[in-house]
Amino acid sequence: MAKRATSNGFRALRSVFKGVDVPPPIKPHEEDYVKRIFGALKPQRMASLNSSEKADLPGGDVPEIAFAGRSNVGKSSLINALTSSTLMKSSKTPGRTQQLHFVSVGGKIGGQPDIALVDMPGYGFAQAPKALVDDWHRLVGRYIKHRTGNNLKQVFVLIDSRRGISAVDHDFMDLLEDLDTDFQVVFTKVDSISGSALEKTIATAEKSINKYMRMHPIVHLVSSKENLGVREIRNQIIHMSGLLSSLQTRAQRRDNREFEAAQAAMLAKDKSTQ
Repeated sequence: MAKRATSNGFRALRSVFKGVDVPPPIKPHEEDYVKRIFGALKPQRMASLNSSEKADLPGGDVPEIAFAGRSNVGKSSLINALTSSTLMKSSKTPGRTQQLHFVSVGGKIGGQPDIALVDMPGYGFAQAPKALVDDWHRLVGRYIKHRTGNNLKQVFVLIDSRRGISAVDHDFMDLLEDLDTDFQVVFTKVDSISGSALEKTIATAEKSINKYMRMHPIVHLVSSKENLGVREIRNQIIHMSGLLSSLQTRAQRRDNREFEAAQAAMLAKDKSTQ
């Protein structure tokens, strides 16, 4: 039996650019913050839209992280794993459902969520009518165009690790590049492939995707079934949303207040001894 990629020593983050190292783990208090956001409120669908006109998209300034990929690549399963839910249902007929699904994560009761995960309809479905393909381009293309630079912070492009990156994946990455949209590659279903086959998939990817300027240099390896790599994607989502930066800012303000209080106490003590 082939040795699975999920054996001991599994690494959920890999660099596909020479000279670029995998970032160090986030700090424990940051990890706790990520857990609080994903555990704050029960996730729910904010909207399921078959239109991406500006007037139809959800309002507000909630950071959005989108998930894209071929039909049946595992988008719904990954969103369920990230939110510890069974909220998203996979379609048994690839290409049939042409909707954007917005899932709320975190926040407070009665207010906006901290972030929204966006499940985009799958691409690359075989033998699809031209009208269906055109509908997909209108729906997804307009959403990306309208949201990039505002709500949309990043697109995770999911690739089945058993199949590797295909021509239709490259077509979608080209679209993201043309629209100046940041994206990051996620290899799914790594529990279903041997370690050597996975290394071959990654090596092939290194040669084919390092031309993209908008692509993140680190790829994720995940198994929703085995819950591998899910924690790392949660951390990345909160980082890309800008929420970790706001946490650091608050921590800096707290440190400054503590420093100023200590300085004031020292001055008061010096005056009392004079």
